[in-house]
Amino acid sequence: MFGRKHKNLQPWLDYFKVLQKYQESGYLEVRPKEHEAYITRAALYTLAWGEDTNLYDNSLPASVKRLQDIAKVVRHIRTYCGWRQQDGYEYLLKPFALHVVKEEHPHDLVYTLHLSRRHVWWKLWMWHDKFEFIPYE
Repeated sequence: MFGRKHKNLQPWLDYFKVLQKYQESGYLEVRPKEHEAYITRAALYTLAWGEDTNLYDNSLPASVKRLQDIAKVVRHIRTYCGWRQQDGYEYLLKPFALHVVKEEHPHDLVYTLHLSRRHVWWKLWMWHDKFEFIPYE
């Protein structure tokens, strides 16, 4: 019925509802104006490796699969912050930091995942995400 021009946004809206529930429960704090968010370690791992994630996929080693799942969650939280800020595509081009904190009070920092966009030499016409891992323990 619809061509490629019309995309189904319902999966994104459903995911944003999940992130809003995490925010209301205190597991996620977003600061769209500062381009950063805080999430508890357990909430991040739950979003990345929920019940339906197949960690026994033999095509990739389990550690690589887990890192890809975490990277996907970081991208989704960045997109959620951009949606909250209402800046559009420009929001995605700016650096973003996801701070992972401990579950118990005080919420000490465990590590930060810094996400930035860049061009790589083999595809200069496309943007690619660059992740930087900053541990604190």
